[in-house]
Amino acid sequence: MKNTKILAIDDDLIICEIITKMLSREGCEVYSANSGLDGLQLLKDINPHLVLVDILMPSMDGMDVLKRIREISDVPTIMLSALNQTNVTIRAMELGADDYIKKPFEKIELITRIRSLLEPSFKTNFDLITQYYDDGHLSIELRENRVLVKNQPLRLAVTEYKFLEYLYLNSGNCCGYSEILQNVWGDFAVNRFQYLHVYLGRLRNKIEKDPNNPEYLIADPGNGYRFEKQKE
Repeated sequence: MKNTKILAIDDDLIICEIITKMLSREGCEVYSANSGLDGLQLLKDINPHLVLVDILMPSMDGMDVLKRIREISDVPTIMLSALNQTNVTIRAMELGADDYIKKPFEKIELITRIRSLLEPSFKTNFDLITQYYDDGHLSIELRENRVLVKNQPLRLAVTEYKFLEYLYLNSGNCCGYSEILQNVWGDFAVNRFQYLHVYLGRLRNKIEKDPNNPEYLIADPGNGYRFEKQKE
């Protein structure tokens, strides 16, 4: 993670100091802001590789900060919070968070979750046949990390792209819930099944002709999800 720019937005000065020490030892350049507005300004100024946002902040809370971030950037964003309520996690995912870490957290968890978002996707072993997919409606170009619908490029968050790419590379096969979570989010997320429902909905709204009658992203209840290629 050397030279990776991380922005931490948290009103707790001690938490910011802890994060800075943890990540600096890994070679990261860490910037911190103690309010949502200051954090948004730093986001524009430094163009970080990843953002950490505390949920419980005065004036502008983390959810509002996240909404503002998603209006201007697809930067990977992890929410931090002492809250451990499923509805809060789901709300953060719906607003565009890539992950959610409960405070207090260990260094190994923070580092692992950040690496999971920043590491390359799954394209190292694909062959020439899988590099490109185009059925006239949906196009997937792995070499360019690009997805198009009706020839128009889609804006996909990093985790949205990795989720879709993983299912696509296993086209026709059902991928189990824990398998997807481990490969897309990492070992610490293998039991966070609520992530899958939210992200599946986000992707269906972006790529399906009719999200209520999906053709590409198919659920196999009780087992997992699969990507189904369509004929042009």
